[in-house]
Amino acid sequence: MEEESLLLLQLLKKYFSDEEISFTGEFRRYCEVLDKIDLLTSAPLKEVMEMLNESPFEQLEEVENTIHAKTTAGTLFHISFSDKNSFFKNLFITTGNDLHVEEVKKRIADFDSKYFSSEEEIYQSAGLSFILPELREGINEIELAAENKLPQLIEPKDIKGVVHAHSKWSDGNNTIEEMARYSMKLGYEYLCMSDHSKSATYASGLSVERVLQQHDEIDKLNQKLSPFRIFKGIESDILGDGSLDYDEDILSRFDFVIASIHQNFKMSEEKATERLIRAIENPYTTILGHPTGRLLLSRMGYPINHKAVIEAAAKNNVIIEINAHPWRLDLDWRWIQFTMKLGVEISINPDAHNLNGIHDIHYGTLAARKGMLSQKMTFNSRSVTEMEEYFTNRKSKIGSMAAKQ
Repeated sequence: MEEESLLLLQLLKKYFSDEEISFTGEFRRYCEVLDKIDLLTSAPLKEVMEMLNESPFEQLEEVENTIHAKTTAGTLFHISFSDKNSFFKNLFITTGNDLHVEEVKKRIADFDSKYFSSEEEIYQSAGLSFILPELREGINEIELAAENKLPQLIEPKDIKGVVHAHSKWSDGNNTIEEMARYSMKLGYEYLCMSDHSKSATYASGLSVERVLQQHDEIDKLNQKLSPFRIFKGIESDILGDGSLDYDEDILSRFDFVIASIHQNFKMSEEKATERLIRAIENPYTTILGHPTGRLLLSRMGYPINHKAVIEAAAKNNVIIEINAHPWRLDLDWRWIQFTMKLGVEISINPDAHNLNGIHDIHYGTLAARKGMLSQKMTFNSRSVTEMEEYFTNRKSKIGSMAAKQ
């Protein structure tokens, strides 16, 4: 959908280089579920329709000054039209949700009769710092903008390493070396491998013996690929009672542990929350993976008390994942501000099962920006040296705790 959208935008800009053209609506706000892609242009409707008639669309019709165009892949586009003088006003109106738009309009006298040369001018007229499109949800962005307190959002270039990836050792399609070399090619400094644990028989989860064999392979690859670093991890199933999937002597061998629920989804909110909190309280849990287990448009996920889970993560120094797979985007962006408020870091993780899956960090970053995640609170914005220090210090603390018991 995104690729088709960008191609159409490029096509329109090529044909109508002197006109204003932009995405708008929910697509421009990076919403996680879309039923259509909205565009706004100052180009003449008739000429746009003529251009589109020469393009491979399955369906093309004009509905109330809007062109509805459907691709053979099923992506639906709505192209709306505006005169040039009103373009940025209409772009503003069609981008934000109703609450955001109305709250900004209230701050500008005679808004409807005014013309604006940019969206920046609109926010300046409202006495606000500029609010990025992805933040225009009518939550608290206007209050923050009024006080010039909008955060500097995480950017793709801030992500230094790939956290949460699977290989042929479990249910991935590529070897560890292939995943590492591709991560290097993309400019990342490290790869945090986390194949499935032994209870995940459905995904060829690693027995204790295979864990040790994999660690030997990673040691050899780290010598071969230095200064790039592969960290030894596991995506441990959270069992029904909230415990992790290996004994302590094995858990202690990993650099990090991602704890995730993959089975027995039918739980009450109380049971699911209790199960997650017990896993969070395990000293070997480094990251909580996809907290609700949702699959957008197909599975709701198990109900949890988000506040209680995030509070437990804060208490136990556990990072929470935004699973960046576009079908998950879990933790939901609506909880990011609360998570940061409690001092809990978030890791933008692709859950990559093949080389292309690493690119899903892109979608996770969009969701993270929508929730106002900053670089400072993003776990994998650490450099390889900083990440190594973090894992070493954390394991040292666990060892000290175990020695006192």
